[in-house]
Amino acid sequence: MDFFSPVILGRSGLKVGRLGISSSYGAPAEAFEEAFERGCNYFTYGTFIKGGSPEMRKAVRNITAKGLRDKLVVAVITYAHWPWLTTKMLPRDLKKLGTDYADVLILGYYSSPPDE
Repeated sequence: MDFFSPVILGRSGLKVGRLGISSSYGAPAEAFEEAFERGCNYFTYGTFIKGGSPEMRKAVRNITAKGLRDKLVVAVITYAHWPWLTTKMLPRDLKKLGTDYADVLILGYYSSPPDE
């Protein structure tokens, strides 16, 4: 197995590096950008209810400004048990990230199946 070759994320068709990075590490924007330049293109922004890292926000905005948004896979996590909360909060955080979409929505802890 070649650690540096990208793989397909499940059945999504998204190409990602074998290593992703989360905003919760508290790294500076420059570290996220360097990770991206070295092939780490799966960024987990964190739960949008609490808010993600301002440094990752800055890095995503910088990467997007270079015209590389299509090479970046952005995942966000929701722990909301009500669809209306997700539909309210998600666009707000995407705007902060400087993008109009997330590639992956991770459903955090649910004690029962989510509503359709």
